Amino acid sequence: MQVFRIESENRRQVREFLNLPETLYHSNPNWVPAFRSDLKAYFNRDRNPFYKHSGAAFFLAYDDESKPAGRLAVLEPVKVNERLKTKMGFFFLYECIEQLEVSKALFAAGERWAVSRGLDMLYGPKGFTALDPIGILVEGFEIPAAMSTGYHFPYYQDYILASGFEPAVDLLTGTLTKDSSFPERIHWISEKVQQERNIRVVPFRSRREMLRSVPELAMLFNQALGVESVNAPMSEDEIRSMVRVLMLIAQPALIKMITKDDEPIGFVLAFPDVSKAIRSSRGRLLPFGWLQLLLEARRTKRFAINGIGILEEHRGAGGLAVLYNELYLTLRDTRGEMADVIQIWVENEKMLRTLRGFGIDFNRKHRMYRKRIDMV
Repeated sequence: MQVFRIESENRRQVREFLNLPETLYHSNPNWVPAFRSDLKAYFNRDRNPFYKHSGAAFFLAYDDESKPAGRLAVLEPVKVNERLKTKMGFFFLYECIEQLEVSKALFAAGERWAVSRGLDMLYGPKGFTALDPIGILVEGFEIPAAMSTGYHFPYYQDYILASGFEPAVDLLTGTLTKDSSFPERIHWISEKVQQERNIRVVPFRSRREMLRSVPELAMLFNQALGVESVNAPMSEDEIRSMVRVLMLIAQPALIKMITKDDEPIGFVLAFPDVSKAIRSSRGRLLPFGWLQLLLEARRTKRFAINGIGILEEHRGAGGLAVLYNELYLTLRDTRGEMADVIQIWVENEKMLRTLRGFGIDFNRKHRMYRKRIDMV
């Protein structure tokens, strides 16, 4: 068994790196592949905004028969470290066959690279931007993966611990249905707050409007979704590069901005769940994957709520009631039967308590891990 650091120019190794999950999960109906275009963008050092300030290395393990057996990416997030005054690296895109020695060899290679860059900790799984899938699935293996979240084998968590990592924080994903209980009092508070504090809910009428609002959405995402401390502020370029694919499936009525005195203070980001089409197209938009996405976006009865947030200074004055009310109305006003509320940090106890009060069943858990590596 060997581990190689692969370069973007080596098309064969990049292709093997990208294809490994499909080899591992092809018979698992609960796994949803990532968009192939997103994965390729991780290797594009000329066009990916991440490489303007940070670095990454990709590792691929081969078994004794020279077949791909595991993969790992290790990132040096310079902006995060500058903001937090740390020397932290992220690990990402971890996949491995059921052989512990392969996993250990991958992490050892990744750690050596990180130490060579002066880093003293690895944290993850965490990717290039705040919208990349994070965490290892540790509960809910029998449930289909929500869009934009990872699905993993149960042994992954054991292999990560065996390489010296420790649990850092958990994230919960839950299911909201139209039959979920919702306190009528929230509707009344929301209406009252909107009238008395000049708060408005601004729906979008077109994709063009949404694209024009990217600067405001970037600002809100940076400031309002910051329960996790290890996020670097996202630039407009980074936001725009990620919304291109989402614009294929976005329905303007599902994306809302909350304003006070015409200034943005919060948002709800919801999308039709097109997991079925992504599986069918194997994550490829070409030649006909984009058409499958469009058709599935129109007929699906399941939705994904990828982000909800409000600026901290407005949370205790009725702003949360407006936010939660819009979360419910977003589902009610569609033909959908259910929506996944994706990856709420367990540290956000107030939000989790409120959402559970709405009848949301938090049935999947992802976990982040960390490890000191300065002694490698």
